[in-house]
Amino acid sequence: MLKVLHVIAHFDPGGSELQLAGVIRAAHGIYWDATLCVLNPGYGLARQLHDEGVRLVELEQRRRRDLGRVRRLRSLIRQGGFDVVHSTLWRGSLVARLAAAYRGRPGVVMAERAAEWFRPARDRAIDRALRPVTDFYIGNSEAVKDFICWAHGVGPDRVKVIGNAVDSSVFHPGPKAARTVPRIGSVGRLEPQKGYDVLLAALPRILGQRAVEVEIVGAGGLDGDLRSQADGLPVRFLGRVDDRREVAEFLRQLDLFVLPTRFEGLPNSILEARACGVPVVATRAPGVAEAMPAGAALVPMDDPAALATAILGALENEEPPEVDRPPSFADIAQAHAEVFNDAVHRRRGR
Repeated sequence: MLKVLHVIAHFDPGGSELQLAGVIRAAHGIYWDATLCVLNPGYGLARQLHDEGVRLVELEQRRRRDLGRVRRLRSLIRQGGFDVVHSTLWRGSLVARLAAAYRGRPGVVMAERAAEWFRPARDRAIDRALRPVTDFYIGNSEAVKDFICWAHGVGPDRVKVIGNAVDSSVFHPGPKAARTVPRIGSVGRLEPQKGYDVLLAALPRILGQRAVEVEIVGAGGLDGDLRSQADGLPVRFLGRVDDRREVAEFLRQLDLFVLPTRFEGLPNSILEARACGVPVVATRAPGVAEAMPAGAALVPMDDPAALATAILGALENEEPPEVDRPPSFADIAQAHAEVFNDAVHRRRGR
């Protein structure tokens, strides 16, 4: 059985982290022996995996620079006898690839989770310099694959697309409370990426034609700004919700899920809303179309008028939405195992 070291900088329960946790849970002891290395300690999600039997290594933050972490991680990789180092997101992948840059290294697989076309030229130069250390890349959508090819300067044969999974035992249709006023909702970080300022700007146009209420689950740096923008509007900010069953129940009570995002990889929130049988309105950001039904109309980004029109049209549509059945974590764990084996064979071939 392969020994895989998963490296990530932070393990806050966001979309990328929850996907990684789900893959590890589905694969550990079945497809590979997993060890999780978190560069910054103290995350409850990491401790949960540890309590479930996954070896956990937390690198203490003795200094803010990454150089010390590189040395300690290199020692861990050498002593652990790992077949594959699997890194997720840019900061963790930087440290992991630097740590694995030695003769006789294991296979290295880097996962990108968003189409960050705005990535600074300096970071892209680092990525290209680390191409020899990276055997394969994983993107969660074709849009992210295109981004990887551009940012890292690699051919498409080095990039594998593995979509996101949804736990169907948690996210599924269910009963909804009777309500006279439609409820619009969203789940996401309160950051510029998610575009909630555009939703709030669209809301007066919607209220001019019909009554609605809006609820948003999430926390982030724009909390105060968004609350000020929503003053006087029928909007509730519910804060951060980590319990996935509570998130699923929130989604099931919506009449419409809205994600006015500016960039994505493959948005978990849309996949989960669709799995709960909730209709979705979203923007034409990279990666979003692959989470939507085939032929779904998408809204231009940063266009409150178009977003309002799309929301009003969706609320008028009485046809029940198609319930999506995305891959399970067991499915994508198996797909990861194939990439990890390819990385090992590539290293042995060299």
